[in-house]
Amino acid sequence: MNPAWLQWVTKLKSELTDTARRTIMALILALLVLMLTAMWLLSSFNLNFSQSALSEVRHQQIAESFEKGLERISFRQFALERYTTTLAKLGESFFRLKSQDRQPASDTGKLQAELETALVEQVATFKGASSAGIWFEPGIFATQNRSYAAVVQRSASDVHLLPADRTGNYHQKDWYQPVVQASKPGTDLNNATMRWTPVYFDLEKEQAIITLSVPMFDINGRTIGMVTTDWTAETVIDLVSQLEITPGSFSFLLDQNNR
Repeated sequence: MNPAWLQWVTKLKSELTDTARRTIMALILALLVLMLTAMWLLSSFNLNFSQSALSEVRHQQIAESFEKGLERISFRQFALERYTTTLAKLGESFFRLKSQDRQPASDTGKLQAELETALVEQVATFKGASSAGIWFEPGIFATQNRSYAAVVQRSASDVHLLPADRTGNYHQKDWYQPVVQASKPGTDLNNATMRWTPVYFDLEKEQAIITLSVPMFDINGRTIGMVTTDWTAETVIDLVSQLEITPGSFSFLLDQNNR
């Protein structure tokens, strides 16, 4: 015995005309096409949304990595500035001791030795600088026409004091002109605060260097010299290279001449 629904379908087919059948088939096909189109559009929207969300997350990751690199450099830069300011206070303190000292030249040599020892100890305990120097104007810790400077350089194995024939007047050093060029027009370097140089090549050290300089003053505000600390370009690049922003990315540094 046939089910009731099957009897109903059989009766409906016998009553439908060919035109009605074609109309119903057309509606069924239209509904099928509409359903497939809706599924395709929904799938496309989901894909585009997923791609947009992933792209936004990736851009955020890149921005965060970049900011972390900048923060790391800024932190090291701030530490170097504080350290250089401390060395400037050290140089000014020894200048005051020298000004109060009315003893023979042998005692001046003793103060020089103590200053050099203190500078070596300071550089040995601070890993952020490749070298540091306390540069005095002519006539301070030396005769009227000569300049005295205590300069310490870090090597792969130790921290050592440079001989006097490699110091001399700081106005003639490789880093002094970049300091002048980094200053704004009309700036009086004798009253300036700390200055960062662009990247330059130090012929004596045979390295690309960034130098931070801070002036030293006596109690009357007169310039008595400058303090410098050096930051090698390789150190800056290493700081950035520790963060991989995208696979296969690399870091490089340009100087003021785009080298």
